[in-house]
Amino acid sequence: MDVSDTELLSKSVGGDAAAFESLINRYQDRVYRTALGLVGNESDAQELAQDVFLTLYRKGHQFRGDSALSSWIYRITHNLGKNILLRRKVKYIVSLDWVMDHLPQVTAQPDTSAAVEQSDHYDTIIELMQHLDFLSRHILILREVHDLSYEEISETTQLPLGTIKSRLSRAKAKIKQMAEHSISNRGEFYV
Repeated sequence: MDVSDTELLSKSVGGDAAAFESLINRYQDRVYRTALGLVGNESDAQELAQDVFLTLYRKGHQFRGDSALSSWIYRITHNLGKNILLRRKVKYIVSLDWVMDHLPQVTAQPDTSAAVEQSDHYDTIIELMQHLDFLSRHILILREVHDLSYEEISETTQLPLGTIKSRLSRAKAKIKQMAEHSISNRGEFYV
């Protein structure tokens, strides 16, 4: 029988270490991927992920249940990640996997020079992502990497649905505009 997230949290708040370990097992990959996208390096991402679960352990009793536990965990990750960036002034980097899956597709070319050029384009797109503000990048990750609905993103960030949609739209448009400008100045994508 599959135990719900809220049941596991309730048990872990009551002192059940196995229930808390089950929560960690359910969310560790998602929290780590989000953390890595937010802080940009493995060491800080691991530290952030640990902080998220420590916060969940310490403050699990504060979960009101008016949203999904996953939304609350993403909110904790977002807030702690933002604090790390403010404290350490770490640059934000988006996962190369997301770039490869969601931005202008570049097909593999039969020669090595095309592969090098393709790699250069991905580096450019990652660089372009750094020009977005923290919140827009986070919304983009939640939507495109974690495939959260607009409503789930709204719960996670505690922003109105309209704000989520407009920030996401503007972020994608800005990346596209900057990418087109970059492409026209550096060469063409092979499609």
